[in-house]
Amino acid sequence: MRDEPLADEQEKKPKVESKSATVGSRLREERLSKGIRRAEVAEKLHITNHYVKALESNNFDKLPGAIFVKGYLKNYAELLKLNPIEIIGMYEKAISQNSDRKKGGTPSQRQKIRNNYFIVLSVILFIVFFATLWLYKNIFGEEPPSGPAAGASFSEVQEFQFATMPSSRADFTEAGD
Repeated sequence: MRDEPLADEQEKKPKVESKSATVGSRLREERLSKGIRRAEVAEKLHITNHYVKALESNNFDKLPGAIFVKGYLKNYAELLKLNPIEIIGMYEKAISQNSDRKKGGTPSQRQKIRNNYFIVLSVILFIVFFATLWLYKNIFGEEPPSGPAAGASFSEVQEFQFATMPSSRADFTEAGD
């Protein structure tokens, strides 16, 4: 009977797992348990402190590429005396879950770039089209009439003709000489 209360007490105590939920938190916890500073890890792995911080916070998109991340994780795991295959497996699992979320959610970076490219190309074509149209009208378009405007009244036309006619007979004689 005495064994039963002990079993109940053990069930009530929260279970503490030594394995963390994410790769980064696992590496960070192990580093802290061994009393190693982040700067020491960066120095031993020949990477920047920023990269170590990105690894520990699972910000893999701030790192150069998947192959480099796997190499950093392998070296980091070996430095902390952890199983590198297990750490890389955790990373790959996290990446596949993250990519599944991206597929159902917002468009990828490549799609955004493609959309921006389409918008820029459309604006450029729009500008080129109207610039070509403007040049065509200026080069091949009709010259404006030198006479009165098409909508001018009869009196305006008479004034125009009167203004363009020679003012006196002297002008005719001078022109004839």
